[in-house]
Amino acid sequence: MKPHYKILLGAFMILGGIWWYTQDFLARGLLTHFESLEVLFTGGFGVFIIIIGIFIVWIETDELKVQKELEKSDFEPSKYKTGEEFVPDKEEVSLDVNYDKIVNKTVEEVKQEADDKELDMKKLLKAEKRNKDRKTLKDWIKRRI
Repeated sequence: MKPHYKILLGAFMILGGIWWYTQDFLARGLLTHFESLEVLFTGGFGVFIIIIGIFIVWIETDELKVQKELEKSDFEPSKYKTGEEFVPDKEEVSLDVNYDKIVNKTVEEVKQEADDKELDMKKLLKAEKRNKDRKTLKDWIKRRI
């Protein structure tokens, strides 16, 4: 059931509960239902209807507010089920990297670039073996792997 209909149902329940208590007063000038609060069903029925009506109106009003907020935002719950969208994929980061060009720099420059760009160390080691084949740099890369 849509929230609008539930709000109307709750409002009718509130009015019905109020009517339950006022019907005898308006008809006879007596407060028979107020006096009969000692009897659980007779006295409690109107209060029960009012409370349920208030509860329905309250819940469905909040539901409408949430729906409106979701419509305004770009939130799509299906995108946020795993949390993987917040973890960078290292393979994607290093796709456009020219490892041969990196290892042609000095050892310190290669180390700095490897730290800055989060390079794939296995690819960096292969590129170093193909190019300058420096023992110190290869040892450093192996320790990082």
